[in-house]
Amino acid sequence: MNRVEFIDLGVTGYLAAWEIQRELAGEALSRRASGQEALHRVLCVEHPRVYTLGKNGNERNLLVAGEVPLVRVDRGGDITYHGPGQLVVYPVVDLLAIGMGVREYVEMLEEVVIEVLRRYEIAGERLAGATGVWIEPRGESARKICAIGIKCSRHVTMHGLALNVNTELKWFSRIVPCGLAGKGVTSMARELGEEVSMETTREMMQEELEVRLRSRPGKQASKARYHPGKAHDQESQARDQPSSAGDRASSTGDRASSAGDQASSAGDQVSQAQYQA
Repeated sequence: MNRVEFIDLGVTGYLAAWEIQRELAGEALSRRASGQEALHRVLCVEHPRVYTLGKNGNERNLLVAGEVPLVRVDRGGDITYHGPGQLVVYPVVDLLAIGMGVREYVEMLEEVVIEVLRRYEIAGERLAGATGVWIEPRGESARKICAIGIKCSRHVTMHGLALNVNTELKWFSRIVPCGLAGKGVTSMARELGEEVSMETTREMMQEELEVRLRSRPGKQASKARYHPGKAHDQESQARDQPSSAGDRASSTGDRASSAGDQASSAGDQVSQAQYQA
């Protein structure tokens, strides 16, 4: 059974949470390199108001500048909003350790959110070609309730999902959410007509994630010590020097192309840009 640890960051600034993800991703790579058993960490957080723009995003999708900070990030997708009342979940998962590809991982995140919504009697669905979870996705009133945008480097994930629980939706009107013009945005509170417990929703999210991650086949390994600074430096160098022979980004996405860490099938070698925020 896989080891999964949930970390509640409460209200934390975006940049601080991003740095924590990088540290945990570095530790995951260090554990793998030293033969330790994988430990998957899942961060749950609310952010102060911020817009984030994916590495292939278009800054023109920020319609009103200056009201809310804009941060350029290294995930796939375009622009999205984070703020109070939104449950943001960042799983730092070693996909190699659980035998899961990137596409399957993103579909698992969608499935988790759909199940949480079902428990509130909200019918969340997928929309072909637009990653995330939607309400009435095939009608004129299609509206997004959960955005998903990830980074996967050397089979370790960062970033994740943002579920609108009690989110103040007016901030989405200042952007073209996920770069998808003509699509609406909603929240659980709007769909239900009442405020929703963030704590209960977070607990449900953790339950649904835990059962899926723990049920995957895991790898056992020997004991070893972890040196955070060294692991973080290695992870940063790999991220910041994509042209190096060991970690050159391939034409199909932002994955490492080293022979020892190459994705196991072409179907799993997908671009981060497909996973819209």
